Amino acid sequence: MRSLHSLSIAFLFTCGTALGGIVTTVNTTWGTSDTNLGVTGLAIVNFESTALPSDLGISFARSIGSGGWNSGVGGNLPFIVSPSDDTTGLDAFGPSYGGGAWDGTHYLVNVPTIPITSYGGSFGWGNITLTFANGTSAVGFSLQQANSDDTFLINGSQVDSVDNAFGQSNGLRQGYILFTATGNTVINTLEIRAFTNGVDTDGWAIDHLAYQSSAEAPEPGTFALGGLFLAAAAIAKRRR
Repeated sequence: MRSLHSLSIAFLFTCGTALGGIVTTVNTTWGTSDTNLGVTGLAIVNFESTALPSDLGISFARSIGSGGWNSGVGGNLPFIVSPSDDTTGLDAFGPSYGGGAWDGTHYLVNVPTIPITSYGGSFGWGNITLTFANGTSAVGFSLQQANSDDTFLINGSQVDSVDNAFGQSNGLRQGYILFTATGNTVINTLEIRAFTNGVDTDGWAIDHLAYQSSAEAPEPGTFALGGLFLAAAAIAKRRR
């Protein structure tokens, strides 16, 4: 777990190898605009409410120990987290999750319950899985205080790790990460798997979740083209 200063690297690009058709993009400047992140036009979930969109589900499970929850697709999260929910103050590595919000005041932490009362491995850090009911071509989110080599799995296959994506083997590993599917690849699930050595796991916060929502309306250009098509069809009909 690390503080939020010295976020100076602009962009680092890597490609996952375990699952073809996925490109990973990382921006380590906290608070970068959606345009520079490449998520303009995507649906944004900023975790200011426990209610989820109708095509998104989020679940939590532990690699070791017990405790878990599942919102169900279109359901409600059991909680969202604000700085007041973290009662530990400072841990051995620096500030706690007070800086976890990319925007707003709340975020999601990979814990079974709140308030967060301990940074020990026994507290219950675990894995978070995002489920996209109708698939998506892109998934992005901010990641704060990852200090182990946590891994990212898409559709059950590992595509990248924190160390590889952020280009560091230790120290500061936080910013915004975007997975983009190419070709015929469709992202149905994305799991953020907390590093585990059988004793402890890593805690982190995510926010500003971006994805291609199935509920999004077509772009204005799509409506314009559709209108032109209907107008042309009407003219052709009259001429016949």
